[in-house]
Amino acid sequence: MDNEPPSITLSYVDTLEYGDTVHVAMSGIKRYYDDQPSVQNKTTYSIDYRPSLALTGLSSSLSVIGSLVIFLSFYKDRVRSFTFRILVCLTVADFLNAVGNILGVIRYSRFGSSLVITQPSSCDKDNLCVSQSFITVVASLSSFWWTFLAALNHLLHYRGSHCLESRVMWILSHTVGWGIPLLIATVALSFGVLGEGFSAGSGPWCWIKDCESIKPSPIFWMLITGKAWEIAAYLGIPAIYIVLKCQQYCRYRKVGILFI
Repeated sequence: MDNEPPSITLSYVDTLEYGDTVHVAMSGIKRYYDDQPSVQNKTTYSIDYRPSLALTGLSSSLSVIGSLVIFLSFYKDRVRSFTFRILVCLTVADFLNAVGNILGVIRYSRFGSSLVITQPSSCDKDNLCVSQSFITVVASLSSFWWTFLAALNHLLHYRGSHCLESRVMWILSHTVGWGIPLLIATVALSFGVLGEGFSAGSGPWCWIKDCESIKPSPIFWMLITGKAWEIAAYLGIPAIYIVLKCQQYCRYRKVGILFI
């Protein structure tokens, strides 16, 4: 339509000495609003990422410390049960995720304020940002798998089955838990979709680029590299524990024990 405003361009401009605040300037609407003096031609607002950076750095550092404690406990434990081994694999994934988040905090604190990103972005390659994206994608997907496997192992143990503890199943678990996340991240890397997407609201963290050259859409890659698996884990893991609780209830009811 003739009265529609032109497209809006978003720019991230560094204006502060310490680089703590990113200012977003909305431009490209002057021609449309020339005859409307009551409306400003440019609106500027700021996004302060310092709280997010501080919280992410603190929580990730605590995760690293907690992971090291679990590794040390596993090293000293002579029994090393199957459940403990699953926990260690989950801890490795969370450790890598924490390291990736710390890398993102360092990157943005050091370099983020000097970046100038426009919408649609040019999809320029930032190796440090791509590295963080790759690490966190692999770690997050692997974490979902090991959490699901821990829940499944709990259910099978309750039913008296130890099928997951066989050597073949353990090798298969590692193949799925590490191989598939690496494959997904490698495919995303080969398509050049890993990186920073300011216009998608990723803030100081890197994941999937948001620019015109990304095919299929960035939403598709976000689902493939994390969100779809995250939703599946959120549905599957509670379902396993609901089944477990129902079985416990039925068993205790048969012997006349009140189940709480």
